[in-house]
Amino acid sequence: MSFLRKVREFKEDEVLSLKLSVFGEREGPVYDPKASLSEKPVIAEVKMASPSCGLIKEVDAFERARLYEEAGAGAVSVLVDERFFKGGWEKLRQAASAVKVPVLCKEFVLSEKQIDAAYRCGADFVLFIYGFVEDRRLEELMGYAKKKGLYTLLEIFDEDHIDGALRLKFVDMMGVNSRNLEDLSVSVERAVSIMRRLPSDLFKVAESGIKDLGHVKLFLEAGARAFLIGEALMRAEDPASFIRRINSVCEGMWS
Repeated sequence: MSFLRKVREFKEDEVLSLKLSVFGEREGPVYDPKASLSEKPVIAEVKMASPSCGLIKEVDAFERARLYEEAGAGAVSVLVDERFFKGGWEKLRQAASAVKVPVLCKEFVLSEKQIDAAYRCGADFVLFIYGFVEDRRLEELMGYAKKKGLYTLLEIFDEDHIDGALRLKFVDMMGVNSRNLEDLSVSVERAVSIMRRLPSDLFKVAESGIKDLGHVKLFLEAGARAFLIGEALMRAEDPASFIRRINSVCEGMWS
């Protein structure tokens, strides 16, 4: 069974028990991620574990998000999936309360309830994965997020996704994941190739597999405007320095 299919079966049951009443009401405005990332292109992720490598590092989500913002990240991403990534909705709330930059809710979304939870916990934009649900349902979910005032990041990871993804409405940003979510293999080269095929007027985000400035430059040359980085920052001895160096490289190539 593919990883995405495994997650889908688990999430269908999990969403049934998701109770919005425990989250309370949202505090604070919704921040525009494209505006923030146009100046500071790093989406720095709070990622404590993954199904491919297990436990990475346990951190305080509030303090980690604050570190990322102070280092110059243009946005913070938080995994909310607990079973596969050791995340949680409370971690999303903690990160959102710590920073004034946009916060991404990174979840396997198949229900409006998850979008409502993201809004209440302080997220500003939500990740949607192409192929996780059928296209019509995906468009409904992204449309619902837009009605809530949230921004959308649509993720693809296969060349076969391109045509279908480009037909969808309500897409604010298009992410290309170096990790194939069917078998969890990683290929930066494949992701760069996919990104080159996307229209130049899209706000393109490089996701996963970015371990050094060489990878950043490859994606920049393919048209990336932002970089979602999780494991490399979580493992880095000095994540703040890594963020600052990426910002410097991007400024140099865009100037």
